[in-house]
Parts: sequence; structure tokens; C-alpha cells
Amino acid sequence: QGELLIGGMELTNGYWNRPELNATMFFENPYEKEHDGIDVSRLYHSGDLVVLNEDGSYDYIGRKDSQIKLHGYRIELGEICTLIEKQDGVLRAFVRLEEIGNEKYIVAYVRTSDDVKNLSDIRQEVARQLPAYMVPTFWNHVDDFKLNINGKIDKSTLVNKAVDPVVTNDTPLTAHEELLMQAVASLIGLPSVNVDADLFNDVGITSLHIMQLTVQMGVSGIHLTPNDFYSLRTIRRIMAAEQHPNYFWYGEG
Repeated sequence: QGELLIGGMELTNGYWNRPELNATMFFENPYEKEHDGIDVSRLYHSGDLVVLNEDGSYDYIGRKDSQIKLHGYRIELGEICTLIEKQDGVLRAFVRLEEIGNEKYIVAYVRTSDDVKNLSDIRQEVARQLPAYMVPTFWNHVDDFKLNINGKIDKSTLVNKAVDPVVTNDTPLTAHEELLMQAVASLIGLPSVNVDADLFNDVGITSLHIMQLTVQMGVSGIHLTPNDFYSLRTIRRIMAAEQHPNYFWYGEG
């Protein structure tokens, strides 16, 4: 995978009255000055990431400027978007990094054909083909993408509505559920957390969060292990002591 560089007779002389941009985007070709009699001494950074195939064709991966670093991993958002758009029923997709509370999350916006009722199957298929750290945490169904004057998706019109059910509880919480819920919400900077939400897939907690939560809950008199989070996955199941033989409560009479 690498950046596609452009040179040759059709290469523009540069941006009008943008000397600083020209100095960044155009450069002297370090590989060759002439190719098949054509001057290629000057190249242009396209910003497009591609893979060269054996037959000489290129597969487009995404934009170089869509690369992000999240939890120590370098991620190409265009690669995620391309994979989503390959799924059955997907008409168009957009993926970006959003800051929600104290954390940053990969958020997907997807427009589908009328026969696709929800995004769960698409999400599962994408999760099967990508490492966990590249799978978007929040998935939003979009009826139609609004475009700007350049024909590109107007990012300002996209609203992450998928976060609403993750922070909303429709049923009463027990005292222990409330305690863990507040600890999780405080840690990731959300006003609340749905006790039935998957803490990994829906909320996006990490192994670092788990270590912090086990310590914090231990101080509150509740002993939890990392395996409790990995195996039970929701606040409600974790705090259901009667369903979890490894629970060990402190200070309860």
C-alpha cells in the first residue's frame, strides 16, 4: 500500500497564488526524470492510497488524510468505509473519528437499500473481516447523504444518533447496577450508560478501562475480575450476583 503520485504532460503547473501549498504538494521526482519520452521530473501528491496489482492496475484503498491513530493503532478510515460499501444492501457509507465524552470512537454512517431494515448483519460481517480495533462502535442509518457544493458528503449534517440508546436506561437499576454504571459513565465521560448495552461493542471500553474499573469497584466494596467484563459484557449481567458464582461482595450483612 502506498500513495499514488501523479506526473506527466497533464500535470498542472500548480495552484493559483498558493506558493506554500505548491511547495507541499509538488516535488522533484527522485526516481526518474523522463519516462517513454515524457517529462516526469515533477510529481504531485494525490493523497490517494492504492495497492498495485500484478496486472498493472491499482486498487483504491482510501485517502491518506483519513488515517487516524486510536488506542495505539494506525487506522485507515477509507479502508473501513470501502469494506462497508462492499456489503450487500449498502449504497454508500461514511466513517469518521468522533469525540464523545472523554473518549474517541469510530462512527459509521450508512445508507442502505429499502430491504435492509437494520445494520446489525452488516456490522457483524464487517467485524468478521476486520480486527476489533477497526470496527466502528456506533452505526447510524442515513436515509440520504446531503452533499456540499463540491459534491462531497456534508459532514456537518451528520448526527450520531446511535449514541442515544447507549446512554439511556428504560428500566430501573439496582443499587449495584447504579454503582457500576456511574463508574463506567464517569470513566468515559458519558452522562449515563445503558446497563444492557455491550460494554465492548456498544460502549467501547478497553482493557485499560477494565483495570481502572476493577480497582474502583474494589474500593467501593465490590470485587470484580477482568474476566467478568469479558465474559458477561453488560453491567446488568456483571452485577447479577446470582448468575455469577465468582462474585464476592464486601461489607454486606
